[in-house]
Amino acid sequence: MDKMKIAVLGGGNSGYAVSAYFTHLGHSVNLYKKSFEKNKTEYDYQINSYGIFEFDCKVRMVTRDLSLALEEVQLAFVCVPAYCQETYFNDLLTCLKRVKYRSIYTVLMPDNYGCILFDGMSKSRGVEDYKKILSLNSSIFASRVIDDSNIDLKGIKKEILVSSIYPEIVDEGLSMLNRVINVFVKGKNILQVNFSNMNPIIHTSVIVMNAARIENTRGEFDFYGEGISPAVARVIEKVDKERMEIAKSLDIEVVTLMKYIENIYGFKKESLYETLSESMVHTKSNGPESMDSRYIKEDVPYGLMVMTALAKCFDIKTEAMDSLIVLGTIASDEIFDNDISLKVCKYFKEKES
Repeated sequence: MDKMKIAVLGGGNSGYAVSAYFTHLGHSVNLYKKSFEKNKTEYDYQINSYGIFEFDCKVRMVTRDLSLALEEVQLAFVCVPAYCQETYFNDLLTCLKRVKYRSIYTVLMPDNYGCILFDGMSKSRGVEDYKKILSLNSSIFASRVIDDSNIDLKGIKKEILVSSIYPEIVDEGLSMLNRVINVFVKGKNILQVNFSNMNPIIHTSVIVMNAARIENTRGEFDFYGEGISPAVARVIEKVDKERMEIAKSLDIEVVTLMKYIENIYGFKKESLYETLSESMVHTKSNGPESMDSRYIKEDVPYGLMVMTALAKCFDIKTEAMDSLIVLGTIASDEIFDNDISLKVCKYFKEKES
């Protein structure tokens, strides 16, 4: 496997996981971590991995200086929640104004329709000729950061879908991604990619139906193993059926949640309840400490709300999704605008025409 030069933007679960594992595979990785002190850079930064892969590695660089992190890299993975993407895109576009960075492929992992936001920001910032934007449906790993030097890798996905709002760049970008790790598969378009992100299907149902438990225990319970009962699984299954119906109307192929878990993790049970509550990839991890969680702040506005907006184009009823949006919004005391939903619907209508 070729040695690739990679930047990773985001020092959370996903950012740490890919930085450590890509380094372990022999690639050169620069991790951009905004929580570092201004202008701080550390070389040969040690990260220890536990779980399905146990190893120690030294990430080439961890830095607060994005221009330094991007020097001579071929791929820049943006690994942050959707509601943080705009801040990171601003930082990235400041660098992309310089011609020497234009050969870099930006990889949104996961996309969460960030490609549409990033493309619009690129045009408004005078970087309208930059088209190397790749959209992924998921992070490669199920993982948890233990602390600043340790990561728990709970599972690795066997397949990640890739597309772009610029289809002409996908083949070259896909080839580069598979030189890093050979798990990437070409998707039909960004709608198929985002409809294959299962986080909104699972997370919102579990957090809403465990709201009292989360607030009373500050998340000190097995979020999947204890938080998913047969009743909760039925809600998740209904949400999944609504997703499938919308996808069919959009003429994009997606698999059921159960089939997805079987495909990417090789775990198969008789029911969705057993699949989610017994999977070693998902269980034995605490829930969020409060309702102020990406399981609502990300998965409602950038997941469920987009799907229900597209459903309206086909007069599809989305009772389960609508209910979770309302309850999640009330329970979290958040107000979500529908800006991203409007942008996605506009994108879909323009493609149809």
